Amino acid sequence: MAEREGMDFMRGAVVFGARQLLGYEFCVKLLEKGYAVNAQDYAFWQDRQQEEKWLFIGRNANLQYFNIEDREIDETLKEIEESSNNPLYYFFPLTDFYASDRPKIHEQLVFLLKKISVRSSISKSIIVFVQPSAIGKWNRNFSSEIETIKRDMWNKQGKIIEYCIPVDMSKGNGKFVYYQTNNTHEWQKLKMKEHLTDVTEQIISHLEEKNPDLI
Repeated sequence: MAEREGMDFMRGAVVFGARQLLGYEFCVKLLEKGYAVNAQDYAFWQDRQQEEKWLFIGRNANLQYFNIEDREIDETLKEIEESSNNPLYYFFPLTDFYASDRPKIHEQLVFLLKKISVRSSISKSIIVFVQPSAIGKWNRNFSSEIETIKRDMWNKQGKIIEYCIPVDMSKGNGKFVYYQTNNTHEWQKLKMKEHLTDVTEQIISHLEEKNPDLI
């Protein structure tokens, strides 16, 4: 019982595409910061290397992993919401999804986002979109769907913060990312470090600074 009560006071995060490049780094940094992480990904999207890499964090007591296609989405979302007394961060590292030429994955993510957008709990949590720069949005249909869903979430008072990171973090423009919230709808510059793990760590720190009421 004491253990359960302790878990109720933990900060919670849900990461979709958790075993992909950026999604995995978010899981690592969130766990290091003491979050309870609910990791979600599509089984048919993963390769052997990703599965082996997951072993480094897979036994962490604060980490739960599920294959998205193994369960009904509504059931999964309800269980996630009921598992925590605190507001949740929902991380969508869209850079990983744009990097993959898999129409089925794009369709599944759009379906998932539409499900989330109509839930009453959307106003109690924060949706975090991590986007590539415009040059990385090569799939116009997918990009258009994401923008439409994002507007729907804004209209329903969803709390959204969006980050835009360069395609190539090794170049000079990798020292900055841009972010906007549904309160401002204006992109603002945020100075970042160049390494990918630093990007995820600093995005999380920035979220905590922007949203102290969710800590």
